[in-house]
Amino acid sequence: MNNSTVGYFPIDDMKLFYVAEGEAIEIYDTNMASPRNIMLITETIPYKLRISTPDNIHEFTSEKDGIKHGIAITYLKFTEYDIDTIKTEWSSEAGKYFVIDKVLYNNVLQASVDSVITVVK
Repeated sequence: MNNSTVGYFPIDDMKLFYVAEGEAIEIYDTNMASPRNIMLITETIPYKLRISTPDNIHEFTSEKDGIKHGIAITYLKFTEYDIDTIKTEWSSEAGKYFVIDKVLYNNVLQASVDSVITVVK
């Protein structure tokens, strides 16, 4: 992200894909401030990425007592051959809340779901 950093990845080359109905869909919406749902935060050292994961509430895996549970899968593509997987496990009660319960980055459980996770490439 900072081209003077070893292992630098240009943000303009990064792509985000959401899995919906078993298919990876590239995210790109010219009407959004961050068309790929990837935002570079340069006010911090080191720079950070803000990545939005889907809340595909209609693709839930189970439901009990009106609470839906599901798994959303996102692929972050740095290069043609360097693709990371972000898996979020969520729960939701219609009209009341949507909560991310777990975040796994490349199948490694992250310690915190509501704050920043650190990934070193």
